[in-house]
Formats: sequence, C-alpha cells, structure tokens
Amino acid sequence: MITYLRNNVATSGIKLDMEATYFNTSILTDIPYGWELANVGDIPVDFETNSADVVVRQKKYTKDVIINYVDEEGNSVATSGIVVDEEATYFNTSILKDVPYGWELANVGDITINEDNTADVVVRQKVYQRDVIINYVDEEGNNVATSGIKLDMEATYFNTSILTDIPYGWELANVGDIPVDFETNSADVVVRQKKYTKDVIINYVDEEGNSVATSGIVVDEEATYFNTSILKDVPYGWELANVGDITINEDNTADVVVRQKVYQRDVVINYVDEEGNNILTSGIKLDENATYFNTSILTDVPYGWEIAVVGDIPVDFETNSANVVVRQKKYTKDVTVKYVTEEGEEVGTGTLVVDEKDTYINTSILTDVPEGM
Repeated sequence: MITYLRNNVATSGIKLDMEATYFNTSILTDIPYGWELANVGDIPVDFETNSADVVVRQKKYTKDVIINYVDEEGNSVATSGIVVDEEATYFNTSILKDVPYGWELANVGDITINEDNTADVVVRQKVYQRDVIINYVDEEGNNVATSGIKLDMEATYFNTSILTDIPYGWELANVGDIPVDFETNSADVVVRQKKYTKDVIINYVDEEGNSVATSGIVVDEEATYFNTSILKDVPYGWELANVGDITINEDNTADVVVRQKVYQRDVVINYVDEEGNNILTSGIKLDENATYFNTSILTDVPYGWEIAVVGDIPVDFETNSANVVVRQKKYTKDVTVKYVTEEGEEVGTGTLVVDEKDTYINTSILTDVPEGM
C-alpha cells in the first residue's frame, strides 16, 4: 500500500519483488491529480505494515508570459519570457534577469500582462564610456586569453552573463559578479577546461531482443556504464525489465531491456481547437484507476497542430474520454546572419527565427551584433 502524504492525500498500491526493501519514485504512475512528489528517489518499505509513505505537495500552477523588449519608439529589440502565477495580471520589472545587453529599462515598476499573455517592456540604449580589459586565466592564474568589454564609466563590476567570447574549449569556473580593478582598468575571469562528454545510443529492446525504440543519453567521456535511474524516456506503455547499471558497448551503444505494462483501460482522446471544434479522435491506454494523464505521453497530435495547454489532463469517467486542446502551428525558419565590414570581411555570425514566408528582416531585431561594431 502506498500512502501519499501531507495529511494522507491518497492511497494506492504497487507490486514489488518479494524481497524488495525499497522502490524508486520513478515507478509511480498514479500521483494524485494536482499534486507532485516532494522528494524523489528510493522509498523504504515498512515490512510490518507492508506499506510506504510518499510525500507530495500541491502543484503551483503558472503561466508563461512573453516579454517584448521595445525601444522608446516601439521598435522590437528582443523577445524573452517569464513564468508567473496563473492568476497574475502584472509583474514587477525587478524580476527581469535578461534585459538585452547594452540596453537598460526606460521605466521600472509594475508592468501589465495583456490578455494574450504578452507584455511590452520599454528599454533604451546604455551610453558606454569605458573599455575594460578581460583577462581569462585558469585556476592557477595562468593567462588563457585576453579580451575586452565596454562598461559604464562608474561601473565597479560586471556579471559574467555578458561575456560572449569565452575561449573555445574552456568554461567559466565561477559565475556571477566580477570586480573591476580601477588602477589597471581590467578584470580577471577564471576559466577551466571543459569536461568533454560522449553520446550513447540507447536501444530499448523487449525480452526477446526485438527493438522497441531508440533514444540517447550524454555521459562522461570515460564512462563505461550508466544507471537506469537516469533514463527519462522509457517508451510509453513499457517499463524497465531490469534496473541498475548498464554496460556501454565499444561502439557507444547500450541495450536496455523493457517489457510491456499491463493496461486495463482504453481512453478516447478528442483533439479539439480552442473553440471546441473536433480536429481528430484518437486513443491511449491508461491504468484502470487513472483519473488523469500528462500530455507528454501523446504521440499522435494532429499534423500541423500543437498542444495549446500542456500538463495534466483529467479523464471523464462517464464517457471514458478526455479533451485535449490544440492550436495550429505557426511555422518559422532559421536565418543565419553574417556580419561583415564595409570591405566585405566577415567579423561574426548570428541566427534569427522569422516567419516561414519572410523575405527580409529589420536590423532593429538584431541583438548579437559583434561588440565594437
């Protein structure tokens, strides 16, 4: 018997091996709707009562808000996003952590959230007056590379988030605010060599060795095995037949044995648009007592559509069905931007995402112009 705590929220059950003294929360499939695990990992089983307590907490529902940074004439500078409480109608500019580099807030305080969950934040370009030398040094103090940034005249520090030219093959050893030495007009930024990894192809196979699905994970370059606890994409409808350490083959592949779950209930899925019109009808299999499912398990969203609301979807027990709201996708394309001097010399590249049918861009949307240009 599994008791989901915080004053007994729900009771459920799982099957374990006869000698099992614990189980991992990753096998739990019926967490009460509206709740989430407060602690994940291994849970001990009380042999006297043949039960286990799993602590849960109520989910805090939120919504995504698109932030449009615009200049004082209303031209787009950059687009970003924040997450706020589901019922929020405004936010304070103090929570914004990604004001475009080289710009500052023109107005601070509370910003209204529009009905379409967007908000316009007005910014203006900073006036820079001071060049600061950046010395990238290793953890022993040896110089790795030298670069530079522009700061306000009175700035006594800068944040590592503005650095765009960290030496290739290196990463920041410390992130955050870095003090500027006023005497030398320079700053030391400590870096360390990156720890390289390798990709491992995961072959999910059934107990007869037949292929079920293929996926991948990233592990340390020298790793010779991994633990099944790191697998987050076991095929829907299947479960691990064996848990524990899995050997990585010489060709950087690994076979993970799975078996089909025993399902007892078919649920009809109605994909509907935001006006309630039916787009497509499909189905999934759920545990007999499941009262909801997560949209992450849906694999047949209609082509050209996307899920409008992601997360947990309740199942109507009377009709044994569920409605999933979808909206038509807005197609885009990636555009590579090459920055060149007036003589045609390439000095940098960047990327933009634009509407699929766009044939031009406005330079006002460029946010990665090479420094000093």
